[in-house]
Amino acid sequence: APPRSLAAEVAEHIVAPVRYSSLLAAAAAADAARAMERKAREEAEALRSTWAVMEADLPLWGVRLFMRIFDDAPHLLLLFSFRDSRPLEECPLLRSHGVMVMRTVGQVMMAVLWVMMAVWVTMAVL
Repeated sequence: APPRSLAAEVAEHIVAPVRYSSLLAAAAAADAARAMERKAREEAEALRSTWAVMEADLPLWGVRLFMRIFDDAPHLLLLFSFRDSRPLEECPLLRSHGVMVMRTVGQVMMAVLWVMMAVWVTMAVL
């Protein structure tokens, strides 16, 4: 048999293994991307279902949110006009403010979910 060229030796011992490992790395990356997408979709669905429960009673959840804030940082109550209302949990101003804040939280969450969906579609196309 004729002697092999240096190029043939390089192709056999260096290029082929590198090409194979690149294919393995690409397959692993694709698997990881699919797993991340699946996890993100599960988390998005959990957000949607949790929000559906909360959205059904925004006054309750808005008051709970603010009561938790005021429990953790009582000085923040001083920033609100309803600071002297008692019982605070039943204050109509707190209730309406809580609803407004919770609606904003819902809008932000839905916007984030739309961005996530756009990223998934873009990743699927690539």
